[in-house]
Amino acid sequence: MTVSAHPRDAAGASVQAAITSLTTKLTITSGPSAVNQMNVKLDQLQREAVIHFMNIGRLSAASILSTMT
Repeated sequence: MTVSAHPRDAAGASVQAAITSLTTKLTITSGPSAVNQMNVKLDQLQREAVIHFMNIGRLSAASILSTMT
């Protein structure tokens, strides 16, 4: 499932930019400790994005649950 921020959603766009940046950094990082820390931060950012998009109505719990197998 892909969800993107509305053009006028600065907060959503900011979280998405942070996720994209961190994901890019993860592809070039090799130290296990650094990768672990970055994965923890990525998980935190992704959770923030989900909560934000649910709060503004861009995403619903039903849509999330429907993608689970």
